[in-house]
Amino acid sequence: MQTLRPLLFLVAAIAFGLGISLPIVKLETLYIFSQTPSLIDIVIGLWQDDGKALSLVLFLFSLVLPVLRMSVAFLSVSQNNADTRMGRYPV
Repeated sequence: MQTLRPLLFLVAAIAFGLGISLPIVKLETLYIFSQTPSLIDIVIGLWQDDGKALSLVLFLFSLVLPVLRMSVAFLSVSQNNADTRMGRYPV
């Protein structure tokens, strides 16, 4: 299980990166024109179109907090692994 956790964190980071950069929805205005914005494009578009409050909330809850959560989880697991290797906690 200890060797699986770093791999799962890597997969989670890659999936998060793909999730915020790949298109979320396809909007067709006509049969010829279509738009496929990603989450980052939506946040930037809201910021530029004077939707700064909504853009800030979306940025905070969709981008910043998930990154912080993954970072804290990774640090917690890596600290726990270091403690068990040093013999502080029996396995």
